[in-house]
Parts: sequence; C-alpha cells; structure tokens
Amino acid sequence: MAMEDFEAGRLGVKLGDVMTISAVGRTLDAEIVAIYSQKGLQTRFWFEGILSDGALDGMISRQVGAAFLDDEAAIEAQKGIGAVAPNVISVRTANLLETARGILGKAASGLAVVAAVSLGASLLVLISVLAAGRTRQIYDATVLHAVGARLGLIRRGLRLEYLLLAAVASVFSILLGAAIALPLLRYRLKLPSEDLLWLGVLVAFAVSGVSLALGARYLLHRLHFNPVTLLRGGQ
Repeated sequence: MAMEDFEAGRLGVKLGDVMTISAVGRTLDAEIVAIYSQKGLQTRFWFEGILSDGALDGMISRQVGAAFLDDEAAIEAQKGIGAVAPNVISVRTANLLETARGILGKAASGLAVVAAVSLGASLLVLISVLAAGRTRQIYDATVLHAVGARLGLIRRGLRLEYLLLAAVASVFSILLGAAIALPLLRYRLKLPSEDLLWLGVLVAFAVSGVSLALGARYLLHRLHFNPVTLLRGGQ
C-alpha cells in the first residue's frame, strides 16, 4: 500500500508498517511500501491511500473509470451506457468544468471589484499625503526662486524628489504586498505566484507614478506665478 504523507503523519505510520483495512465487513493486511504527497488544489480524486492492483478484488462493490472523448462521442457514450446498464452513473467532466468556471468567474469579478476599490482608496490616500506637504513645498520653492535660484534648477530638484518618492513608495508597497500575498498563495492556496508578482510590481509603480506625477505637475505649474504674490498670500 502507498499512503498519502499527511494521513501517514496523523496515523504515525512509516515505511514497513502493516495496516489492517476493513472493507464491506472483511479485513485486509497491507504493508506500507511508499509514502507520497499531493498538491493542495487539484481537479482529480484525492487519494488517501493506494493499494496494489487486485488487492480489493472480490471486496469492492463499485468501480470508477474515466474515458477521454470529444463532446459528441461523450454524449453518444452516455446514451449507450444508459441503455445497456441503467445502474451505471456517467458524468461529463465538461459540464462540471463549465459550472466550476462560472462560479470562479463570479468570484473573480467580485475580487476585481474589491481590488479596484482598494486601489482607488490607496491612490486617494497617497494623493492626500502629498497634498498635506504641498503648501510647504510651494513656499520653499517660491522663496528659492525669489532669492535668485534658477527656475530650471528648482524644477529638476522637484522632479528628482518626486521620482525618488515614487521609487520608495513603490518598493515599500511591493515588499509589503509580497510579504502578505506570496506566503498565502504558495503555502495555503498552492497556486503559482510568479505572474502575479510582476503584476503587483506594475500596479505599484503605476499608482505611485501617476499620483506623484500629478502632484509634481501641479507644483511646477504654481511656480509660473509671481513669487511676490505667492509670498504675500502666505502660500
């Protein structure tokens, strides 16, 4: 008998142990000759243990089989099996997959809505944080311009500052998001995460770049006004 590693660990059995199995009122001794592991998510049957071929002959009352056919052949096969053996239950995997696809599609739509709302909220929070320090930035830039600093130099400094802020914000969000999402995907859901990681990097840089670019553009636009007017207004 080959046994799944999780069940073997719970029962405390190891290679070479002999287990007594009861089926339809009869017992069978099986030696553990292999221990295997399975994926966390899969579409096939979940096997807790596999006996050698013929071990359950004369004991089982049900048999399960699979056939790979196209749609038309599958329908004809179901009709033929139903006419010859009414007690045989046949299920088309295509129907099960279509139902599962519909359920997963609705779940994905819901998650997309939640993600869009979260993304919009994070964008608003980032813009509000930048807006809080915008007044002081305008005042400092105006003072520098009033005392003789070149406008081009101020603009290059502001662009560099916002570029560094975008990079820092993007890296921080990527690291925090990866620390939360990657362990969940890899160890809990058993799903690949490489493609999602690149998507997260793209979204992080896009959100930071757009929000900070808008802030920098507004700030640079304010520098076109007369410095005396801005300083007199306390801006």
